[in-house]
Amino acid sequence: MRSVRELQGEPGARAGRRGDGPAKPEGRGAWISDVDPTLEKYGHGSTMWDYTGGFGVVVKANGQTHPDELTIKALGRKYPPPEM
Repeated sequence: MRSVRELQGEPGARAGRRGDGPAKPEGRGAWISDVDPTLEKYGHGSTMWDYTGGFGVVVKANGQTHPDELTIKALGRKYPPPEM
């Protein structure tokens, strides 16, 4: 029997935008920090397609983008990344 790797296209939770009912930041962070390691544990890949939208890892404020620290922490990553 062959094993098949699975990719979860976007197992995230949408960030709050304009009061249209998406997840609160704390809930989104909790979801990501639970789901992402579980997918990794069982050998599933995952992606975050969006850069600055509701599923993104950066936020835009006052015309500038900056890392969404809650999302980066929920993914188990650090920002800024260590220098190579």
